[in-house]
Amino acid sequence: MLHDKSLKHGRFRRHGAAVAATALIAVLAIGTALVPNAPLDAAPTAAPEKSELPRATGTVTGMLPVDFTDVIERVGPAVVNIQVNEKARTAGGAENLPATPKGMEEFFKRFFGDNFQGFQVQPRQEQEQPPAKGLGSGFVIDPDGYIVTNNHVAGEASRISVTLQDGRSYPGKLIGKDPETDLALVKIDAGRPLPFVRFSTAPTPRPGQWVIAVGNPFGLDHTATAGIVSATGRAIGSGPYDDFIQIDAPINKGNSGGPTFNLKGEVVGVNTAIYSPTGGSVGIGFAVPASIARVVVDQLREHGTVERGWLGVEIQGVNPDIAESLGIDRPRGALVTNVMRAGPAARAGLKQGDLVLAVNGEKIAKVGDLSRNIAVLRPGSEAELTLMRGGAEKNITVTLGKRPTAEKLASARGSEGGGVDGGNAALGMRLATVNDQVRQAYGIGESVGGAVIIDLQSDSPAAEKGLKPGDVIVSVAGAPVRTANDAASRIEQARKSGKRSVLMLVASGGGQRFVALPLG
Repeated sequence: MLHDKSLKHGRFRRHGAAVAATALIAVLAIGTALVPNAPLDAAPTAAPEKSELPRATGTVTGMLPVDFTDVIERVGPAVVNIQVNEKARTAGGAENLPATPKGMEEFFKRFFGDNFQGFQVQPRQEQEQPPAKGLGSGFVIDPDGYIVTNNHVAGEASRISVTLQDGRSYPGKLIGKDPETDLALVKIDAGRPLPFVRFSTAPTPRPGQWVIAVGNPFGLDHTATAGIVSATGRAIGSGPYDDFIQIDAPINKGNSGGPTFNLKGEVVGVNTAIYSPTGGSVGIGFAVPASIARVVVDQLREHGTVERGWLGVEIQGVNPDIAESLGIDRPRGALVTNVMRAGPAARAGLKQGDLVLAVNGEKIAKVGDLSRNIAVLRPGSEAELTLMRGGAEKNITVTLGKRPTAEKLASARGSEGGGVDGGNAALGMRLATVNDQVRQAYGIGESVGGAVIIDLQSDSPAAEKGLKPGDVIVSVAGAPVRTANDAASRIEQARKSGKRSVLMLVASGGGQRFVALPLG
């Protein structure tokens, strides 16, 4: 949820002012695609054919449109302003913090500073604090008043107010939320059919294609900005299902939950995050693709929650050295480093060391593709996995289970040395449990056990302390580490206990050393 007092007091942040010491990511918005401008008093109509949508008009240089008025006029009535009151809470204590996208807590704290009260560290007090107010965006996806926005905008609200373009406001009801993708579904009863938009069903837009973002940055309602798709498939560390579209259309605080449109007025993404050293837009924004948002929203509307398919394996990426050792031409696929006992993968016959190359015929280019492809399938459905085992390809059909809660996953993995699909992450490091496959890949001796670093962010505390992929965390805070889950859990325990740093024993290059990593 975005909290901004600068506009209220008549002050606008100038570009370049108050530049932060380090760049950061702050969560912003989620969206759906537009159904052409349905009049307020008209009955809902079927989605128009592509040929019915007006093209941008005006001066054209080559193939570049410079006038987006037709599209913006069409989609504008479906974009809404969302104001919320957060639930009252007791000051202090991590359990009282508002829900946020997993892995984004530090980004939020650095981005919002003291204005983001959920992450202020205060002595525990018994008195209740007044509810905080927030502002975001959303868009109508159904004439009956269903509205998509961010979970961090509406997911923890005690009161939701939705204002339409015509200025009329209505109370909103939270239908469902999904913190994993930072999506939420809200409904209002306007007493009449509303203009609405639709998600695009086309493939993810390619870099270079025009996009238009509409929302309420800094409370300035129905602001439209334009740009291009800068990149696709971005992972920003917010969770196991990262697959963002990067856009350069300016988005700011208050755009949260707003849509990104293509030139046909279809929602291609939901504005969810920005990368910014200043707190304002620098032209690097991230949107949840329509292909993900559409599936999540359908489940929220039907069940109020999201049920994801689950394999029950720990996986890691393939680097050039591993690719060569496996006899494949290039890094690709997801390498199974552990199979949970009695899980769906184990029942289907998957083994440690299998390389998953495709799911239902869709190729797995990188490790995160497997988690996302399985997650969009329903529990109980079948998935055909294409594997490489012993140098030969084979197909295995898996009946997927239901993804357990984080607590149940941690409990189930604790005694097995397993990990969630995609591995464990802590302090900018991605960890895997040391096993035979990992020993071979990283040249780890038989006497060394624990959690191996398989990837880390270049600007993370671990990287600054000289840690690198292949280093093994042997103990954390004096307690021996047997699995990746052990290491991640103990680091989190140290953080929750209020410690400023955590001491780890790390095995590297045939020797061991202690490393103190800052937790702030």
